[in-house]
Amino acid sequence: MGMPVRFSDGLEKDVVSWLDKLQLPSHDTTFYVAGYIPMVVQTRKLLSQLGWKQVKAAGFWK
Repeated sequence: MGMPVRFSDGLEKDVVSWLDKLQLPSHDTTFYVAGYIPMVVQTRKLLSQLGWKQVKAAGFWK
């Protein structure tokens, strides 16, 4: 799927662009986000702002 792993200058342009290209049906899509807690929180908020309702998150500090 080739998801970008970085944010551009603190903005979510890469992730938003990637999600737009996927054209996933929101009713059949669940995102699983795992990683460093601040990044997980930011990614989860972004997905929520974009209208995605099914987001499962797990974070770690180190």
